[in-house]
Amino acid sequence: MPNIGDSYEGRPIPAMIIGGTDGGPAVYLQSEIHAREWICPSTAMFLIVEMLESDDAELRRLVELMRFVIIPVSNPDGYA
Repeated sequence: MPNIGDSYEGRPIPAMIIGGTDGGPAVYLQSEIHAREWICPSTAMFLIVEMLESDDAELRRLVELMRFVIIPVSNPDGYA
């Protein structure tokens, strides 16, 4: 999983990149910006699993056409 940078306290901020092509359309989703958004990382992880494992033809087509960059925890310092 690529690291998009480090937090203020030096913790890595990982990103998940799914589907699409270089230079094509992309969707950027970041969650857990504030430490008390308890459901956001779970929602991001649910989306990742759906995109990777779904049998839904429309979703599979969308993942082929667009790149999704998902950051499940944008604030690892607050999460810790």
